[in-house]
Amino acid sequence: MSVTRRREADVDYPNRIEYLRALAAEIDRRRLEPLVVVALGAMIDEWNATHPADANFFNSAMGSNLPLALGLALALPHRLVVLLDTDGSQLMTLGALTTLATLRPANLRVLVMDNESYAYTGGQPSATAGVADLEAIARGCGIADPRRVSTLAEFEGAIGEALRDSRLCYMIVKASSPPGMGLPRGFTRLESKYRFVRYVERQENVSILPNR
Repeated sequence: MSVTRRREADVDYPNRIEYLRALAAEIDRRRLEPLVVVALGAMIDEWNATHPADANFFNSAMGSNLPLALGLALALPHRLVVLLDTDGSQLMTLGALTTLATLRPANLRVLVMDNESYAYTGGQPSATAGVADLEAIARGCGIADPRRVSTLAEFEGAIGEALRDSRLCYMIVKASSPPGMGLPRGFTRLESKYRFVRYVERQENVSILPNR
């Protein structure tokens, strides 16, 4: 099936890892400790290699990233929550955008790494490779001031502003996908989830999972 592309086919967007490194540098420069939810796929490996931390939650259910990050932001309004999502996952759960627009948690930063494809399963084009526009969709759902960036310089300025502000941020980041980086030896996604839960328990002085 052919896809009629709305944008020029020869656009070279920055490699996604460049954006992630810029985000990590800004987080470290500001001495922030956000809870970071990462969509399934290669971006899990990339973010773990770029900014390893127990505060990272590597999700494994496509489409559930935004509801999960939204729930964390609402449950812990005093903590900064960053969502690193993908165009495929956003397209799978568009209804969550209406909930996001309604609740508008000021501590949530949603960054959608849009590579216009399902890179992890073979590079099939997503709807954003054609006529779908996540920025317009977000605006139509009621999200105020969604942003779209397509260069590293734009991203660096926008993420600095987003981390300074005390309001919801929804940003579409046009990116290309780097080659797979692989997980470090001894690292599993299941282990990372337990690390994340134990981190929240320590930081918030709560009990979430029984000790066994």
